[in-house]
Amino acid sequence: MSDKQYEYSLWVHWKQGDDLAQYLSQHNNDAKKALLAWAQSFRESAKKVRTIAKMFQGKRLKICADTHGIYLSGDIDTLEGAVKRKLLDKLEKEEY
Repeated sequence: MSDKQYEYSLWVHWKQGDDLAQYLSQHNNDAKKALLAWAQSFRESAKKVRTIAKMFQGKRLKICADTHGIYLSGDIDTLEGAVKRKLLDKLEKEEY
């Protein structure tokens, strides 16, 4: 049996100014194109969050959220399924 422990994280949104700056850069500072691309990312993030919520219906789920991180624990099969669907990231926990 492995002694490794994992945490499952949800990546949805970082810093809004940094986010928009990335889209501006990708679209050669075309503000309208950048805003539309940024808005599309919100639609994709919302779809991801709704899908995760549906996957956990009737199953155990706990969420810890802080300034920059969202970590989920609960039904391991569902967590692993979300990782396989690329909805969550699975990271090895660091030991302190």
